[in-house]
Amino acid sequence: MLLVLDRTGLARLDNWHRGGTRAWSGSIGLEVMDEVLAHLAAGGFPDWRPRSIVPGAIYTLTVEGNPPQSVIDNINTSNPEFKKALALLNGVIRRLSRNAIPVGPDSP
Repeated sequence: MLLVLDRTGLARLDNWHRGGTRAWSGSIGLEVMDEVLAHLAAGGFPDWRPRSIVPGAIYTLTVEGNPPQSVIDNINTSNPEFKKALALLNGVIRRLSRNAIPVGPDSP
């Protein structure tokens, strides 16, 4: 799965699975993007690293900038601020997919 959020509020979600590919696009409130970035910063992004990663339950989070910054972590991260950011991102996934991917709460 690939979720791309643009600073203009545009969002795109691509999901690849055995049955094929699904894609959605839409927009999100810029406050959601700001809140995700604030939680990541509070959690030490991009310098924070997990102690261990459970295979099959990982994600890579990349923030495109100059230079781009990335972190690899577990969906059950021990970082409380990353958990908050992931909950928001999961809500975006749920909303964009119109509940076809029912993760997290629905977000604005």
